[in-house]
This record gives sequence, C-alpha cells and structure tokens, in this order.
Amino acid sequence: MKSFKAIQKKQYEKAQQSEQLFCKITGAVKGTKQDDYNHIDARIGNVTYDIKGIKECHSKGYVLVEFRNVKGDAGWCGSHGADKIAFQFHGEFVVVDNRALYKYVQKKMIPKINNKKGVLRGNSLHKKYGFSTIAYTLMGRNDRKDIFIYMPKEDLMELKEEVYTYEN
Repeated sequence: MKSFKAIQKKQYEKAQQSEQLFCKITGAVKGTKQDDYNHIDARIGNVTYDIKGIKECHSKGYVLVEFRNVKGDAGWCGSHGADKIAFQFHGEFVVVDNRALYKYVQKKMIPKINNKKGVLRGNSLHKKYGFSTIAYTLMGRNDRKDIFIYMPKEDLMELKEEVYTYEN
C-alpha cells in the first residue's frame, strides 16, 4: 500500500500536467506560488482559472464541487478564488464561471439539505451509495473538515462558457 505522502506526490504531479496542458492549448500563463493559495492555477489576460484535472468521478459522469477544504478553510467554489473553473475530461476542458457554479449548486442542494443530519460524513460514499443517489448532498470525509458535493456533468454543461478540446 502506498504511503499518504506518495499518493499526495502523484496527485500533485498529475495536477501539474493538467495545468501545463491547459496552458498549452489555451495560451494561458501559469499562476504564481501566491496565486496557488487563492485557488488560481492560470491566467488568460485578467481572467483567473482554477484547473481541475481528471478524476475518477469524471469518467462516471460526475464532478466534485468543493466548498470547504480538508482543513475547513474556504474551498475553491464560491465568491473567492478564481474567476473560472476548468474541468478536465478525456479530450476536453469544460470552463464554467465559478460564481455561477456556486449559485447553481446552491439551488440544487436546497431540497437535499437535512438540517438534523448536517454534512454526510464517510470515506468513499460514492462507492457505497452511487453517484446518482448522493448528487447534491453535502458530504465530507471522516477525520477531515472538507465539505463538497457531486454534480452530474450534464448539469455542469448547462453552465459551460467554453470547451477546449485536445488530442488524448
């Protein structure tokens, strides 16, 4: 079994590859180290981008939307951070406006919020319940302070502003 540090290193390397690919196909400029703290990976002119590399859920037709990170600090979706989010899928990056995404998922979450239970906590809940069952449910992992939801890619496509394609 790989150590947590080894897994983190591999995830970081994959993220760097996604960012480099996005910059190559769009002409974006990679963000600075300081930008990293504000969830900014690249810039095109005055517009900032947070690039989300390919994840397992993407191949299942879902994306993860983060409101709080593992430390409980502000996640990448909301009124802070990058202007745009670029989700990488096989052969394309789908770009959405961060604030529009935040408003959209808030509306979709309202019927699923259970004030008595709060955030559903557990590891690999998507494997236990299936993505379609837990879509728009506030979740987090055990022993972490993160809060996120899964949303269907088809809903994300309603918000798309641009799609950048590339060869696999």
